[in-house]
Amino acid sequence: MKLQPEVEEFLRDVRNSDQHMSQMGVDASRRLSGEQEVQYAWDPGVKVDARDTTVPVDRAAISLRIYTPDATAGGDAVRPLPILIWIHGGGWVLGSVQSLDADAVCRYLSAATRSVVVSVGYRLSPESKFPIPAEDSYAALEWVVENSVELHGDAKMVALAGDSAGGNLVAAVCL
Repeated sequence: MKLQPEVEEFLRDVRNSDQHMSQMGVDASRRLSGEQEVQYAWDPGVKVDARDTTVPVDRAAISLRIYTPDATAGGDAVRPLPILIWIHGGGWVLGSVQSLDADAVCRYLSAATRSVVVSVGYRLSPESKFPIPAEDSYAALEWVVENSVELHGDAKMVALAGDSAGGNLVAAVCL
């Protein structure tokens, strides 16, 4: 199977790099991840509204970024909308709702599915050990359901999705 040129470039750069996250500490890995995000960022080319909020959790707060499809970009503004909760990947150590990758994916998903997408900024390891990320993700689900009307969403039409560690957290939340 032929890879897209951008994927080939990324893999070539990783193979030729003298920097590898497996050989770095947490702070250096997070810096490198941020640099790679900027280098390989993609623009989904869609218009959605996005806003940030925080949700209190056990003696802390987590970030949520809420994406709403632009009413002018896809037809009528039928409300309430389905809700998709997105939990980012990053090996439980990297990533955030502000990351360019998570932001692009959520913008794309909101526009493509005509859904409210809520991106969850769970607390990261090693600062926050298991089960904190799972508890944060579940708290986000509860908050979304409780606030669905304010989100212009339908609490009876909620789905969860995520990539990598986020997919694992989705499974934990569903259980």
